[in-house]
Amino acid sequence: YRFARLQMSPGLASPPPIIMGGAGEQALRRAARVGDGWYGPPCDLAAARDCRDQLHRALEAERRDPAGFQVWVRAPSVGDEAGIRRALDDYRAAGFEHLVVQVPLDLPDAAARVAWVERLARWCGLQ
Repeated sequence: YRFARLQMSPGLASPPPIIMGGAGEQALRRAARVGDGWYGPPCDLAAARDCRDQLHRALEAERRDPAGFQVWVRAPSVGDEAGIRRALDDYRAAGFEHLVVQVPLDLPDAAARVAWVERLARWCGLQ
């Protein structure tokens, strides 16, 4: 595509972060080389730890500080309140700061999905 010159007003104080995805070896190396963070696919805790460890090795190879690189992990479907709380505790204990939780796919409509997200916020102490 070609666009006429674009301008954001007001301009940004700094460029937006580039968050990379993918869980393959090349994707993780690319994220470490050019990204500001990584957004993983839905995976269990063991796979999330493995990806994080690979990312940290790749960041070190690029002479980048892993502390400045943000990682978002996506928990597989965790179900009810007990499952959510367990996932939050487990991922937090493993050192993850950002956990993405998927809204269950079997909810019948938008109102049910909104209600589930509101319950999630209460379960997490956000409401």
